[in-house]
Amino acid sequence: MALALFISCDKNEPKLEEVSEIILFDENVRDYGFHLYYFPYTGEEFAKNLSIFVGMNPELEYVFETGDEAGENGRNNGHFVKFIIKEQFEWMYYRTGFVKS
Repeated sequence: MALALFISCDKNEPKLEEVSEIILFDENVRDYGFHLYYFPYTGEEFAKNLSIFVGMNPELEYVFETGDEAGENGRNNGHFVKFIIKEQFEWMYYRTGFVKS
């Protein structure tokens, strides 16, 4: 599993304290900090739970997801999902020169 970490010393970067508390509707979803979550679901159950989570936390922007490959023969038992605060996401695009489509 690969994780990306964006670090900046820019004083105009949005602060983490400005974000409202993240809502975990399901006690099975694990919060690893820095907006990295583990959803112990696969298939339709994963899609349903991820959709509910995203709907309850509109300030977060999806970055990536990867399976845990913890099941038999490397199958997934769940998924790690990384989010970023939307203001930081848009700031990152501005800062790096990428154009958001």
